Amino acid sequence: MNKENTFAFIVHPRGYGDVLANIKITRFFPKYLVLKILKLIKPFIVSEISGFKSLDAGKELNGLVIAVPLFPKDIVENRVLTRKKIEQAVDLAKKKGAQVVGLGGLLGSVTEGGAGLTKREGTIITAGRAYTAYVVTQYAEDAVRRFGLEKEKTTIAVVGAAGGVGSTVTKILAADKFKKIVLIDLERKLGKIKKKTEETAQHQTKVIITHQMHNVLEADIIITATNAPEAVLKSEDIKTGAIIIDDAQPSDISPEVIESRKDIIIIEAGVITAGNVKTGTNFRLANKDEIYCCLGEVISIAASSWNGNYSAGDISLETINEIAVIADKIGFKLAPYQNFGKTIPPETITGVMKIISERA
Repeated sequence: MNKENTFAFIVHPRGYGDVLANIKITRFFPKYLVLKILKLIKPFIVSEISGFKSLDAGKELNGLVIAVPLFPKDIVENRVLTRKKIEQAVDLAKKKGAQVVGLGGLLGSVTEGGAGLTKREGTIITAGRAYTAYVVTQYAEDAVRRFGLEKEKTTIAVVGAAGGVGSTVTKILAADKFKKIVLIDLERKLGKIKKKTEETAQHQTKVIITHQMHNVLEADIIITATNAPEAVLKSEDIKTGAIIIDDAQPSDISPEVIESRKDIIIIEAGVITAGNVKTGTNFRLANKDEIYCCLGEVISIAASSWNGNYSAGDISLETINEIAVIADKIGFKLAPYQNFGKTIPPETITGVMKIISERA
């Protein structure tokens, strides 16, 4: 596929369900054998992406979904192997004509948001952090409006505040008018958070920086964006009526929390409605016209003929706004509230609204 302005989106399976959903033949073999084979093979093409045009010339654009066959635990525990496979995936993308390459899931976190790969001549590499951070904060804005909250009386927490998406989300929130922002990450990362937050924080906003997860309990809105391979937010960390905006892949919240806590709402944050875009890959989202916003950033860069790296290093508010404008021109929108591949029932939303209203 050697067409102009082509791109590739590199992903990894979040769990065995992703393998079964996208490689049908694996259903006929024992799990242990499939896992063994996946560790041995190189990155491979999963599908093609189509259905949109360049903004300047109106040309049809096409892309690829390329899989790095490593699970979250493998990625976190064996970064040398992970980086090697990412390099192989980027080489495959370039060989197929890709000029823009996106890193999905945890792949951006082990390559410094793509900064470690940006010297590859002729290739724009992004981890999708600019648009992802924008979409996450837009879900927060939407929740404030829909649930009748007042920012000046609302406490918002960011779990994973030092990470690529978490720090960018924090930068946006710190320039807003929330009553209090609670920023949580590993103790060794707190200094980094403090320095960045002081540069943009509104004087009326109280900022708490901590490594103690129990501080989440006071938050009305919780944004999760860690690079943890397993869930980090437990039921006892969440207060009644809390709104959780979960951007982690894999999720920072265990599915059992949904079953046991009918008094909260969990929204998968990194999802947008993409109109006519067809990915050919089953991302296990609630609706067929939805994609992840990190892929949305890759498409936005390809469609706008951007010549730079959106997500390498520190991301400015100007860059975030710029890509948001491009994505809006393409027609991307927030997806309906969902989690774990299912649309959130209206009665769940209404129930949490009632709790918040009574507390107010």
